[in-house]
Amino acid sequence: MADSTKPYQTRARFTGPRSIISRTAVFYTLYILGAILLGLAAVFTDPLYVIGAISGILVVGLIFRYPFFGFVLYMIIYILRPGERIPALAPFRTEFVTAILLLLIVAIASAIKGRGVRFPLDNISKAFLLFFLALGFSFVFSEWKMGSYDEIFKFVKIFILYYFIVVFVDTEKRFQVAFWAITLLTCIVGIEAAYNYFTGNYRINQGIMRIGGSTSYGEHSNSMAMYMATTIPFLIYLFIRYRKIALRVLLISLMAVCFVTLIITGSRSGILTFLGILMTYAWFSKKRVAYFAAIIIFSIATWFAMPDQYKMRYGSIVSSDVDGSSQGRLDAWKAGAQMFFEKPLFGVGVGVFPAAYMMRGGIYLSSHSLYVETLATTGIAGAFLWGLFMYRLIKLLAEMRRRWKSPPDLAENILVYRRANYAIIAGLFIGGVFGHILLRDTWYIVAGLVVARHNALVNLYGDEEKDGSAETNS
Repeated sequence: MADSTKPYQTRARFTGPRSIISRTAVFYTLYILGAILLGLAAVFTDPLYVIGAISGILVVGLIFRYPFFGFVLYMIIYILRPGERIPALAPFRTEFVTAILLLLIVAIASAIKGRGVRFPLDNISKAFLLFFLALGFSFVFSEWKMGSYDEIFKFVKIFILYYFIVVFVDTEKRFQVAFWAITLLTCIVGIEAAYNYFTGNYRINQGIMRIGGSTSYGEHSNSMAMYMATTIPFLIYLFIRYRKIALRVLLISLMAVCFVTLIITGSRSGILTFLGILMTYAWFSKKRVAYFAAIIIFSIATWFAMPDQYKMRYGSIVSSDVDGSSQGRLDAWKAGAQMFFEKPLFGVGVGVFPAAYMMRGGIYLSSHSLYVETLATTGIAGAFLWGLFMYRLIKLLAEMRRRWKSPPDLAENILVYRRANYAIIAGLFIGGVFGHILLRDTWYIVAGLVVARHNALVNLYGDEEKDGSAETNS
């Protein structure tokens, strides 16, 4: 019986229905048609547009095939801002288009897996979402809705960036790639600013030579200073994690560049942020006295090496004399208190402080304080929810050490990583005394990376709170 079925099975293999059109045939057909259309387009249009179209199609294909590549590309576009550097790219709104494309990929991938698109539901992300909604309420009660709209629209890009970090950075390897990318890209911005300064492309502001970024990313001197100060802890983390001599030389060089760029910004809030970072590292060290002594020696050496114009600028931090800039800050803080008492629940509107100050008989001046800005522009609701966001971030950092105590290399790595984040947060809180940095992306990039790494470690080692120990997957 078995032998009699063999001829039938053999015939069925050759006489059964066969696919007339294969995937390969479809691919090559579309490829040939595309080549013909692009060739015709090159005859009637500028070849650069054809090259751009081909590059765009290839990039879209890569993003659909490798979504994490799209995330890295978005980070490059977000930090380096090619649309602001190359006028021909400005109409294409590269940041916005790349963000929408990545969101579309997330939606398609979620639909294929039978899930809807959801915002991450961890405690930090939920607090961030609530704070974002509070900004919406501040818009409703804003004294200048167009100003609030512009500020919220800018913050939407930060919101999307946070979402991408938490969604795409889902493994330890991807975390390291994202961490390196963010750190190096920010260093490139600092290197560019320093190069511009030493080649004579600086600005004279408040009587000193100051430098900012070439794009809206760090364009203002204070903003550039904050980026440089908060990148140094990331570089310290990488320096401790990687032991290769070449890498360590590179990282030390980048730290030096960040520090020099920080100095030539002439930003007092940036210097305070950096000092806060150093003090935090000293506080968490077992050799606090030695670290504090080293900080004092380093500060004295830097002071004597610093040009006189910057000595006068930074010396005003501890001076009892109130210059015009400092007096302006004091006046702005008084006006901010008045705004808060007038509209305590939702504030005068996010991004509206300068206009609200002017409408109250002053001048067009920012709050120059994180705390005045938060209370005056978002009210109690925004201040509470942003405080909740920060509380949950700090709480998760504290839990990370307790959750993963083994293997020893991981525990040590987590310890160094936590210190870097604590230093950044503490530095920003101190620098925020003189800087209006509520909507600064550094807060939310740090939070996104912390959440992403926590999730990656749970996937790799398990959750000690549930499993009782950190077990390595075989």
